[in-house]
Amino acid sequence: MKYGESSFDILYLLFAIISGAVILLRAKGRARNVGAQIDNETGPAGNVGARLENETGREEDAKGRAGNRTAMLMGLAALILGLGDAFHLVPRVLNYFTDYDMTCALGVGKLVTSVTMTVFYVLMYYIWTSAFAGEKDRKTEAAVWCLAIVRVALCLFPQNDWIHNGNSMTWGILRNIPFVVLGAIICWLYFRTRAENRILRLTWIFILLSFLFYIPVAVGAGAVPILGMLMLPKTICYILLIASFLKWTSSSEKALVK
Repeated sequence: MKYGESSFDILYLLFAIISGAVILLRAKGRARNVGAQIDNETGPAGNVGARLENETGREEDAKGRAGNRTAMLMGLAALILGLGDAFHLVPRVLNYFTDYDMTCALGVGKLVTSVTMTVFYVLMYYIWTSAFAGEKDRKTEAAVWCLAIVRVALCLFPQNDWIHNGNSMTWGILRNIPFVVLGAIICWLYFRTRAENRILRLTWIFILLSFLFYIPVAVGAGAVPILGMLMLPKTICYILLIASFLKWTSSSEKALVK
């Protein structure tokens, strides 16, 4: 059991972190390609005015920049997801194979993961606005940030007892209420636009399933440890999500080159 779980955790972390780095490198490459296209299409300085009057050209430039921004956000999201989970999963793996007391490391790791997961979903909102909406809805953006701030604030309360790897069901519920609402908003946004992009059409399902697997663990794993097994399918959902980011940036890069 411990060998299988530890191997899975390590492979997941490597996949998430490496994928995030790859996506960011692709985004950097996109930025250079977009810049080169703009230079080629504008030509000499005397032609800039004519180029700016070309509405189609302006729209293509805007799409190129938006695509680059989307790729950057995807890379950051994958990287933050992997690095944040490492604070919890690495002590968990070490706990299986060493005699050191990992109680504090496991608890603090959960705190860090709670914060980085919140940041991940904030980035998921901005990925959606960049890939689908174009413009931010101020009310939705405000709701996302308010929920994220409340979630992080609740995670920082001493009653969570992170240092002793506490498992208070009450605080497990309290700190996850804003997180679940945040996830529901993000899930709904991706559901609304599921038909607009073939590669990202299943994003809402990955988010929905990840929360369905996560909630029982967050609330009841302290009382019923076997619920912790649900973290495996939850992690698979994130692997599939990151894989869709990789596919999106790859197809977008090819389209830009063409």
